[in-house]
Amino acid sequence: MNNVIIALLLLLLACYTSLVKATNNNLSLLEATEAGNLEQVKALLKQGRDINATGIHKDDSTPLILAAKHGYLDIVKELLVNGANIEAKDRDNRTALTHAVKNNHLDTVAYLLEYGASPDVKDDFNSYILMSAIENKSTSIAKLLITKGVNTHITDEDGFTPLMIAIKNLEIDLVKPLIDKGVNLEAKDSHGRTPLTIAVIQSWIDEIVDIVKLLLAHGANIETTDQQGATPLMFAVRKPVIPVIELLISKGANLEAKNKESFTPLMIAAKKNFPAVISLLLDKGADIEANSTFGLRPLMIAALNNNLESVKLLIERGANIDAQDNYGRTALMAVIQYKRLAAAELLIELGANLEAKNLDDQTSLIIAAKYNTPSIIKLLIKKGVKLDTKDNQGKTALDWARDKGHHNIIDLIAQNNKQ
Repeated sequence: MNNVIIALLLLLLACYTSLVKATNNNLSLLEATEAGNLEQVKALLKQGRDINATGIHKDDSTPLILAAKHGYLDIVKELLVNGANIEAKDRDNRTALTHAVKNNHLDTVAYLLEYGASPDVKDDFNSYILMSAIENKSTSIAKLLITKGVNTHITDEDGFTPLMIAIKNLEIDLVKPLIDKGVNLEAKDSHGRTPLTIAVIQSWIDEIVDIVKLLLAHGANIETTDQQGATPLMFAVRKPVIPVIELLISKGANLEAKNKESFTPLMIAAKKNFPAVISLLLDKGADIEANSTFGLRPLMIAALNNNLESVKLLIERGANIDAQDNYGRTALMAVIQYKRLAAAELLIELGANLEAKNLDDQTSLIIAAKYNTPSIIKLLIKKGVKLDTKDNQGKTALDWARDKGHHNIIDLIAQNNKQ
């Protein structure tokens, strides 16, 4: 019995020794490759070492993958001549070509492509080689891949195409080659944005004007909308970059298009407080009284955002200071309700109708009393508003102040009632 146990132990020891030797043999080729030692690689290959061995790293890299990763072109050539698997993949499903691209080794990439490496592989991170090159700003490699016929119609998990990535990363020199390959200019990412929209979003860069021109010249839809219904012009007015806005308008962009918020480009400019854009849009014919689903107009939008410069400009350009929304509110009523006090003071100074009524027959004074804005109450009283006006519930401003418990307002109105 003891002899049997001893024999088994000796057998296990022999197997283990063989395994260690085999592993060490494989590691030697991998180590020689990683060290960039071409002569040692040649010597080990002559000894018949496994050319596709893995083991030195946990990522399952083969000698060819290691050589490509480090840009050891001579070793890459030697390994391929001796039959290395050009499409072998590491643990992340990355090939030698993938690593050469990611590490920006142009000569190695060119050689692997000439030798027949597939340029269309995708790793476990859903990353394609072409997209990696563009994201890494490896422009020469990206151009080479395009020239060699890489698939330019691919998309990543966010719906981005190579063209979108080139535009987003401001890889201007790659845009025309990609367009020339017939890529889909109307492809949309996960937010519903096309290459044109993405270009406009990047319009703070001077060169983007040329990209926008190029996309439009090749038929990009100027009225494309994202998931929020925003057109390229709407994105342009948010930046704002006047040359891009002028270009889009000159190419026929709709000045009255509305997003899902039912805002036009002019409304967006008013919200963002861009007077120069407001002037440009009005000069080009934008409707100064365009209104949203709830009846909001550019003036009210500017006022609600306390954009005083835009408020002044819109009134100077003819906006109706007393236009009412779907609730019958004027801009003055709205800003009082939301306590935009600076805007309220400005509208009063610019001549807003202080006795206008909303659908509840409430005046600005009643609203000021209801929402507790004593500074506006003082100003309205100073301007001589009627203190005894009643709404459709038969309540005056003083009644509302009492109902709400606004004692400071009660005192103000009561004091002036006595006078």
